[in-house]
Amino acid sequence: MKSCLKSCHYAFAPIVAIFSLFCIGCGDGTSGQASGTKSGGTTAPDAEPVSATVPVSFNNEIRPILSNNCIFCHGPDPDHRGADLRLDFYEDATADLGGYAAIVPGDRGKSEVWRRITDTGDPMPPVKSHKTLTPEEIELIGRWIDEGAIYETHWAYVIPERPEIPEVENTAWPANPIDRFILANLEKRDIEPSPRADRRTLLRRATFDLTGLPPTAEQARAFLADDSPDAYERLVDSLLETTAYGEHLAVWWLDLVRYADTIGLHSDNPRSAWPYRDWVIRSLNENMPFDEFTTMQLAGDLMQPEPTTDMLVASAYNRLALATEEGGAQPMEYEAITNTDRVANFTDVWLATSVSCAECHDHKFDPVTARDFYTMAAFFADIDHAIIGQDRGYAALKHPILFVPENEEQAARIAPVEEAYTAFLEAHPDAWMVEEYLATRPPRPALPGGEMPEYGEEFQKILEQRTELAKSVPHVVITRQRPEPRTVRVLARGDWQDTTGEIVEPAILEFLDGPVSTDDHRLTRLDLAKWTMSAENPLTARAMVNRLWGRYLGTPISADAIELGSQGVPPTHPELLDWLAVEFRESGWDLRHIIRLIVTSETYRQLADTREDLAIIDPDNQKLFARQSALRLPAEAVRDQALAAAGLLDDRIGGPSVFPYQPDGHWEPLNFPRREYPTSTGPDLYRRSLYTWAQRMFPHPLMVSFDAPSRENCTGQRMISVTPLQALASLNAPDFVEAARVLAAATARTSETDADRLDHLFFHVLSREPRDSERATLLALLQNQRQRHQAAPGSAEKLIATGEAPVPTDLDPVELAAWTAVCRAILNLHETVTRN
Repeated sequence: MKSCLKSCHYAFAPIVAIFSLFCIGCGDGTSGQASGTKSGGTTAPDAEPVSATVPVSFNNEIRPILSNNCIFCHGPDPDHRGADLRLDFYEDATADLGGYAAIVPGDRGKSEVWRRITDTGDPMPPVKSHKTLTPEEIELIGRWIDEGAIYETHWAYVIPERPEIPEVENTAWPANPIDRFILANLEKRDIEPSPRADRRTLLRRATFDLTGLPPTAEQARAFLADDSPDAYERLVDSLLETTAYGEHLAVWWLDLVRYADTIGLHSDNPRSAWPYRDWVIRSLNENMPFDEFTTMQLAGDLMQPEPTTDMLVASAYNRLALATEEGGAQPMEYEAITNTDRVANFTDVWLATSVSCAECHDHKFDPVTARDFYTMAAFFADIDHAIIGQDRGYAALKHPILFVPENEEQAARIAPVEEAYTAFLEAHPDAWMVEEYLATRPPRPALPGGEMPEYGEEFQKILEQRTELAKSVPHVVITRQRPEPRTVRVLARGDWQDTTGEIVEPAILEFLDGPVSTDDHRLTRLDLAKWTMSAENPLTARAMVNRLWGRYLGTPISADAIELGSQGVPPTHPELLDWLAVEFRESGWDLRHIIRLIVTSETYRQLADTREDLAIIDPDNQKLFARQSALRLPAEAVRDQALAAAGLLDDRIGGPSVFPYQPDGHWEPLNFPRREYPTSTGPDLYRRSLYTWAQRMFPHPLMVSFDAPSRENCTGQRMISVTPLQALASLNAPDFVEAARVLAAATARTSETDADRLDHLFFHVLSREPRDSERATLLALLQNQRQRHQAAPGSAEKLIATGEAPVPTDLDPVELAAWTAVCRAILNLHETVTRN
């Protein structure tokens, strides 16, 4: 919806007939040939002034200006096209309009566009659009016209080719090709890269980035003592082989696919999907090729000759869309909502191109038509699921599930029920209609033949047995193909009640030239997956490497992680982005290889210190990457590093989601049915935050405080904020107080003197010794807390009672409480909760 929102501020203004004629839309095609690809762009990152001797770049300089200021009136959407003139194609822009043309290549003076944008009395863009071209932008447009008005295809829609690795003067600096692209750009501007960070900083940065956990004291001592030239590379390799690597990277993927433990709408009731989360972790740890990883999720149930259990579990991706159980919900309406959810998520995740606006109308900025939107939705029309309701009662069978037994006893219970179910379906291939009937709430559509078939009671009994089994045996929602796909129509203005629209079959967005259906082959989700990972698709490889760059450098190369289209941000280093995209594809879609390339580059290893010479031209480190970014840890890692430091972190992998401490009453608004938060006990309290129950409508407040998303929509890159609420949470939440208390108890046993204990504690948490000023401050805090608790009997006992972990009986409560305060302070240092 981003593109719609950007245009809505003047969408309802009357179209100014002839005067809007030259509110320029940008276009595609090269040297006079229309390309059929989309146009426009948001404001490009601020760049160094370009010399007048350097040709103006349409994609980098002209396209962003036109897209932001004029394309709404003259773009792809015919309903909002002023004076019926489309300017995003060369032929239209240069056409004879009766003795004059909007653009006359090579002559700004004869171009009506130039006259209108320089008219101070009646300027274009019109005043009511609240948009104004700067003198610099006007001159750029003039120069572009004089140079021939060369149109270019939008950069993201050109299939990437591997560019030449640039030559650099400082050949000693680059560690791999990434660095040559970065350094070549810096050398053009006479800017030096930042020095390499010290070894301790690199240790913590790489360990947090690759595992989401802090280095242990033992790891720190070993690495800091290793003076071999490849010590850092070996550290990275060892981290990439840990199971924590897959767990941490899984959070990134689960954000993208909006994984959660609940359905999201109305009652927001549970949905059993955690085995899918575990499959993601396992696949990332095994470094499954990304094309296989993609295909199994989109079409695991269609893979031949017979889908494996893993393929079916992976197909749960198709079941992560938001759903409702509201009694008054209209099935046709929610069928449309589900289509929108699935199309939006697929295009956001794999294409990084927003198409949601096309649900109601042709896209205003991109060559995506409303018909395109619904042909994409048709790919998912074969997924068998009840539109209203979900996996309880008979709907558990309409929402197909796969049992995933944890032991032999469960497997033995599953076998006879599943055998009876499978045998019955084979004997009665039309039973799916009865199943659908039973899963539909009254008023139900009539059964074929008008009444329940003779086998209806037998089938109902089998369904009841299977539903009962699902209450006690782990299971996961999976994709099952319907015998006949649902009908998908183009909905005029997105109106689900309008059933007069054209019926469409599956097809790739037309401008991307994908495969098409034939008389004997309707395209399937498997075809969609194959095209998505093919060399003919220009978007997927770019989208993924762009996000990975942002994950490890702070900002993606193209700054909007889920929008590479015309309303995205032009890449700061387009050649580097294309090089990485081709490298990803030609490596066999090896995610680990791309991540290793990034984190072993000198670009990644730079200091994150701010620099005076970059303060104006790149203050946020979003353009040049002449330094690293100082990033706060993601929400999960903020909590996990405290648990790890205390030795509380439970390192089991996978399993049902858990319920760590949460404020009382947080779930009170949940109804149908009313629920109380079932706080976990024992080791489950200390699982990695990745495993925390994801309640879409009421996500865990600690995670929300640190910017974790609700998983209602695709999140390509998390917002990072710094607020007082975060400090309050990490100082006072039971998780952190308990971790500090357990860490304090361990610290108290390490040495005889306060100073030695403090040095041990500091190195344990931060992998370094405290400075003299830090030591003095913390020892003063320790003494202050001793005096405070001695003066207030019972206060120490109250503090150390926080949490379920046993309180040691061999330590003085006052002493333990005082050290707990010191540990709370250290766990809340800025240095502790950032990766630098």
